[in-house]
Amino acid sequence: MTGLLTILAILISAYSLLPDEKRLDLYLRISWADLFLAAVPIIAILVVVYSPVILSTGYVKPVAWYWGFTEETMVFSCLLGIVGFFGWKASGSRLPLSNYARWDEATHQYLRSKKFHQLGYVLNKYHDQLFKVIEKDVWYVRVHRFLKPRPAILSLVANPKVPFYKPWLDRIRTLLARPFPGSCKSQERISQSVSRLLKSPSFVEFMAETHPMVAAKATKVRLPDSEEYISLFFKSLIAHPGSVLYRELRDNQNCSYTGEYYLDESNALLGFYLRDVEVAQEVGIWQSVGEYVIDFIKKQRGQDNFYNKPNDGFSDGDERWNCPIFIGGLFFEVMVSVAIFQRAQDHMWLMYVDSFLEKILDSMDRAPEVDPDREFPSRFDYLMYELFSACGKWAGAAEYLDYSNVDPADIEHFPEYWAAKTYGSMLRRIVKSGKLPDRQKAYFLEIALRQMRALDQKDLRLYSRLILNNCLKEYEVAAVDQRVVTELRDLYNGVDHVLKSSQSTFETEMAKYP
Repeated sequence: MTGLLTILAILISAYSLLPDEKRLDLYLRISWADLFLAAVPIIAILVVVYSPVILSTGYVKPVAWYWGFTEETMVFSCLLGIVGFFGWKASGSRLPLSNYARWDEATHQYLRSKKFHQLGYVLNKYHDQLFKVIEKDVWYVRVHRFLKPRPAILSLVANPKVPFYKPWLDRIRTLLARPFPGSCKSQERISQSVSRLLKSPSFVEFMAETHPMVAAKATKVRLPDSEEYISLFFKSLIAHPGSVLYRELRDNQNCSYTGEYYLDESNALLGFYLRDVEVAQEVGIWQSVGEYVIDFIKKQRGQDNFYNKPNDGFSDGDERWNCPIFIGGLFFEVMVSVAIFQRAQDHMWLMYVDSFLEKILDSMDRAPEVDPDREFPSRFDYLMYELFSACGKWAGAAEYLDYSNVDPADIEHFPEYWAAKTYGSMLRRIVKSGKLPDRQKAYFLEIALRQMRALDQKDLRLYSRLILNNCLKEYEVAAVDQRVVTELRDLYNGVDHVLKSSQSTFETEMAKYP
């Protein structure tokens, strides 16, 4: 008896020493059926311990022990069975269906108590199962939806051969669908609980830092108000310089001469969204990053601001790797590059880089100590150059693409087409800006002319014309801005003579305007 009490005391002590997240996990894993199974060896132990009392009543006759078992070995074997059973339950990776309600209640309670470490642990452990429950309807719901009659208009659209509505057919389908439930309470409960967790900004920030891949997978799950969660997740990534997004972008600098970025296998987050760019399109990963960077730039005002100070090694030091503007631009650079070379027919909202440049020019107010004759006088100047260069690379990627089997009508859907238009718009902002000296404007014009010359040499004048036309017009259907024409001509007179050619797209197109 003393040995039994000692073992029980050890078990209780071991449970009390478990971390809170392990106890929560054990609580979620053990169902009433498990407790019933565990009760069998416990009852066996009690029967053995109290056997002298039971036998003394005379109502029960003693049973001989078999296979060498004694009272002590029987009790010890039952205890080992209990320990093994609960150890197996604790190490499992699936929640019992009967415990979905317990999951909902426990996670709600832990969320209100802000016990994010424990919540993150169980969500990381069970996320695959939970996401599958949310995404995949149970068989009877699928049968119900298949049998359930559709509205008359939808029926006609789905089957145009049926020229009229047949109410008797819908009545039959209604009767057939009635035995099958149209929803699953367990699925709704899990969906509600996971959605509740992912609507908490604090918990999303915690997940983005500690379990970023679980949080990334959740962006693809069909949840109520999933747009809100996606926005929270990507803002958490771009707003914190220590996030996995910053680290992976810094580690993923494998770019070829074509402008194509190669995704390193170790960069799981970028690989998740960009290895198949359709995932990025489905989630819309650009919006939250783009909007955050725009809001961030708007707040960088005044000559005392960090970005209006002298460059001072920012362009080649470590500081830029903690800069949301630089990382936001690099995020778009990698994403659009991948989309171009995967031949995605989607612009990926690369036009955000034009908005970044616009806001930089609005916030630019260089400090008095800035040297205007340097290549990058201030940090804002360097960031503006990086954004402009990235867009030029996208437009220039057309040099390395095969259009032989591409329908001309489809060209307008490719990212490089939109990049050429955006590149021209960015050049237009620079030329019209009153905050940049002519020397700096000519510098950017020379960069654009080099790119246009390379496109002309590859017989890709379509893209050169797109660049120039979007530079000369505020909108595609707007009239040519004569002020920009004049400014471009004046700047063109001072550029390197090597970039000038009477056969170039720039000169032939500019000759059309008086």
